[in-house]
Amino acid sequence: MKFLFLICAAQGRPTATPVDNGTVVGTLGPVDDDVEVWVKEYDEGSAEDSGRRLAGDRLTGHTETVRVRGGEVLVTDGPFLESKEYIAGFDLIEAPSLDVAREIASKHPMAHYTGIEIRPLPE
Repeated sequence: MKFLFLICAAQGRPTATPVDNGTVVGTLGPVDDDVEVWVKEYDEGSAEDSGRRLAGDRLTGHTETVRVRGGEVLVTDGPFLESKEYIAGFDLIEAPSLDVAREIASKHPMAHYTGIEIRPLPE
């Protein structure tokens, strides 16, 4: 099965939980190194839980929505979710079950700061 992980991030610089030894999320901070380790592990496939990363990347800050109304194309700039978090990236994972996908998501460094939204993809 394939799962889309939507990597959430918060505006500003959130503080870490006590378990995270005081590490904070930063554009070039320690969490980026941790993410690279996670990416490398799951790009190669994890023997421990039989899951692997098929694709993934950071997303730019540019956001726009395209709608067609009455034959007219309308383009609106900006994020539209009423939220303190935004989608900062994604990972496409292949895993044998949702339980395994959850376990893989729990090992992603960003799960310790904001969250990982998991979306199963239809086969």
